[in-house]
Amino acid sequence: MNIATEYLTRRKLKRQLFETPCSLILIGSEFNNRGKIIVVNFEDYNDKKYIIKRWNVYDASPEFILPPMKEFIVSKKIIFNKIISKFKPLPFINYKIPNKKNHYYQPMSDRVYLHYHDECLDNLRHRYRRIEFIWKAFCDTYLPEFSYSAYPSQNQVKLNYPKYWKYWTKWKKYLLKHKGAAPELVFKD
Repeated sequence: MNIATEYLTRRKLKRQLFETPCSLILIGSEFNNRGKIIVVNFEDYNDKKYIIKRWNVYDASPEFILPPMKEFIVSKKIIFNKIISKFKPLPFINYKIPNKKNHYYQPMSDRVYLHYHDECLDNLRHRYRRIEFIWKAFCDTYLPEFSYSAYPSQNQVKLNYPKYWKYWTKWKKYLLKHKGAAPELVFKD
């Protein structure tokens, strides 16, 4: 954890960064859920409630385009307490901020500061990791012949499996929503 995310955690400020719509990737942490993957989408319902869609990625079937989903309407007050029991967020990849960019006599410019601020809360490496994580679950479901070797690239699937490529575009649309700070950072203990 870098000093910026450490500060947000200790001051309990991360929850104020939560923005919707977004998707939170969760991995089972208890014995009977170990390794199971779910994705939880959050969307505003009204001022006091969220629409939550829980996608059970571990139950995805090649006969259907998307994994099974349950929808709930939940009070905004309880989402940080009730949503992720028995599951842990996908580990957040911290962005290292170079300390040579900021000096007492010459502080970094606003443009540079905003760049590092945004990267600290939602960096490109973590976004790619989210996509890669869901991609592997997708391949395990629809292209199991690749599960025992290297996973195919998205270009290979686009060229050689057009039907599954259409499925993948749906998975990305519904399971990888994102706005603002990375939800895995916000929900991280």
